[in-house]
Amino acid sequence: MLREGTVNTYLQFLGQDFFRYFLNFGYGKLFRVAGRTLREFYLAIDQLHDSNRYTFVGMQQPLFHITSEDESGATLNYK
Repeated sequence: MLREGTVNTYLQFLGQDFFRYFLNFGYGKLFRVAGRTLREFYLAIDQLHDSNRYTFVGMQQPLFHITSEDESGATLNYK
């Protein structure tokens, strides 16, 4: 189903529901270890994916890299 909205609408939805969505699948402990802020989480996410390589053998894990940041936000590069 196609939804109308701006990029900011979808980003706000992601920010509000991302963690709640994954908490429902039992990843609460993983998120608690990943950092106290969203910035800390993004800086730790590659290590989290790397730690799952034995659980999900053959998984091609994504890579995240913060290319710039300032007081209003950050640019996240996803590969």
